[in-house]
Amino acid sequence: MKRWVATVLMAASGVATAAETLTVDDFAYAVGVETPGDAGLYRVRVPLGLYRSVTRADLGDVRIFNSGGDVVPHAVQTSRRDLAVRPPGRRLPVFPLRGDPQAALNAVRITIQSQDGSVGVETRDTAPANGPADIHAYIVDARDAGTPVAALVIEWPEDSGEFAALLDVDVSDDLSRWAPVRQQAPIVNLKAGDERLVQQRVEFQATQARYWRLAWSGGKLPWIRLSGVVAEPAEQRQSAPAETMTVPGTRVTGQTQEFLFDLGAPLPVDRVTLELPERNTVVTAEMSYRTRADDPWRPAGRGGLYRLAANVGEIRNPPVPVNAAAGRYWRVQIDATGGGVGRGVPQLTVGWYPDEIIFAARGAGPFTLAFGSATAVPAAVPMAALTNVAEPSRGSVKIRIDDASLSTIRDAGGPSRLQPSPKPFPWKSVVLWIVLVFGVLGLGFMAVRLTREIGKNSVDGDEPRT
Repeated sequence: MKRWVATVLMAASGVATAAETLTVDDFAYAVGVETPGDAGLYRVRVPLGLYRSVTRADLGDVRIFNSGGDVVPHAVQTSRRDLAVRPPGRRLPVFPLRGDPQAALNAVRITIQSQDGSVGVETRDTAPANGPADIHAYIVDARDAGTPVAALVIEWPEDSGEFAALLDVDVSDDLSRWAPVRQQAPIVNLKAGDERLVQQRVEFQATQARYWRLAWSGGKLPWIRLSGVVAEPAEQRQSAPAETMTVPGTRVTGQTQEFLFDLGAPLPVDRVTLELPERNTVVTAEMSYRTRADDPWRPAGRGGLYRLAANVGEIRNPPVPVNAAAGRYWRVQIDATGGGVGRGVPQLTVGWYPDEIIFAARGAGPFTLAFGSATAVPAAVPMAALTNVAEPSRGSVKIRIDDASLSTIRDAGGPSRLQPSPKPFPWKSVVLWIVLVFGVLGLGFMAVRLTREIGKNSVDGDEPRT
C-alpha cells in the first residue's frame, strides 16, 4: 500500500502542461510583408481585414515571423496624423563659368522669349584667345524649382577620372549678390578595383532662390566637368490618409429615435457622422460605443447634425470628433425635439487612422504578419525599446523606421484558430482525487485491520493460563 501511494503521488507531481512554440499556423490568417532596403525597423499600417479577424481589441494576438519561422520583436502604436513626404527631385539647367569668375558672371545674359514666355540663361566664353579657360564655377537655374531645396545631387560623366574635392554652394536672386548656403562640401569619385566610393549629394538647410552657384573651394579644378544637377525639395508635411466606413443602422425596439450600428470590427474611431435619411433635418445626437456586445455603453461624444437644402445643393454637418479606442458597436440617441430624424433609418459613417505595427527586421526575410488567435497572449514590447538606443558617447539615438507594405491576406491555420481551444482533460485533478480516495480507503483498511488485531489480542489476554 505504501509503495503504491508513493508511486501515484510521483505521477501526480509530474503532470504539467508544456508550453508550445508559436508558428504561423497557430494563427487564423497571415499576410506577407514586403521590406524594401535593409533598414533595422519597419512599419505597416493595420488593414481593415486584420481588425476584423483579431480576437483582442489591443491587437495582442498579432505576431511577426521571419523566413526561418522565428518571432521577431514588434510594437503597436497609434498611427501618425501627418507624414513627412519628400517630393521627387527635379533636374535643373547648369551653365559653366570659365576664366575669371567675376568676368564670367558679368558675361551672363538672360533672354526671354516673348512667344512662349520661356526664360534662358546664356554665358559667353571669357577664355583668352590662346587657349581654353578652366571652369571655375557653375550657375544652376532654379527659377522653376517652385519649392525650397534641401539638397543638390551633383552628376558627372561615368568616365570621369578619380577626384576628391570640396564644393562651395551660394545662392542669389539677381546674379549679383550671393549668400553662402554650404561651404566645403565633400565631392568624391574614387575607385579601388571593382569598388567605387561616390559622394555626390550635398545637403543643407532648406533654401529657396532663383540661382545657385557651385564653385570649387580653394581654386579651379579643370579636370572635373559636371553633367547635371538634381534639386531635391525639402520634406513637406501632409495629413496621413484616413480610413472611412459607412454602415446601416437598426432602430431599437420601442425607441423611435435610438439606433444601433455594428462596424464588424473594433476600430480606433476618432470621428463619426450620421447620414440623415431626409432633407431639411436638424437634430442633436449623443453617441456611445462598446467593444463587445455584452460590454456597458461608454460615452463617445455629442454634436449637432444637419442636412439642409441650399442654392448650391445640400449642405451637411462636418464629422463629429469622438474618442473611441476600440469601438465596434455604436448607439446613437437622437433628441426628439424638432421631430427627430423623420422617416427612415440613418446610416453611420466613421473615420479612423489605422494603428501601426513597428517590427525589428531580425533574421532573413521575407517576413510574415500572422494574426487571429484565441490562445495567443500579448507579446508587444514598449515602443521606446525599439526606437531608442542608448550609446555612451552619443546619448539616446533615434532609430529610423522605413515603411513596409502588405500583400494579400491568406488563410494560415484557418478560422478555427479564432475559437478557444477545448479545455484539456484535468488529469492532475483526477490523479489527485484518485490518490485521495485510495488514501482514504488505505487508511480505512489499516484502521479495520488494526481494530481486529487489538480485538484479537484482548481476547487472547483473557484466556486462563495452564
